[in-house]
Amino acid sequence: MSTAYETGHAKNVANFENLLTFISAYGATYNPSNPAIQLVALNTKAQEARTTAEQVNTHLANYNIATATRAKAFEPMQKLSTRLFNALKATDASKQEIATLKQTTENYKDAEHRQS
Repeated sequence: MSTAYETGHAKNVANFENLLTFISAYGATYNPSNPAIQLVALNTKAQEARTTAEQVNTHLANYNIATATRAKAFEPMQKLSTRLFNALKATDASKQEIATLKQTTENYKDAEHRQS
């Protein structure tokens, strides 16, 4: 990660594993009556959390690759949309048509900035 502090799912999984280490130190003293919070069940949940966190990381990497590829494919669209807008202004198009295209172009540029 590029930040100094780890946050999110990985941090939650790590904290859960720290809790399990703490609980394990109690040994036989830790014996809750609720089977959902017994050490065996919690260890199972920890393994599920690790597996799920790994899957999230894999899917996130694939998503980032797909997003970058799509952004690269649409890169030339900004210049093209500007040229189309200027060409439309040079014609005898109505003010409403020009305003519509201007709004569409601005929406596209805003969406492009949100992606980056």
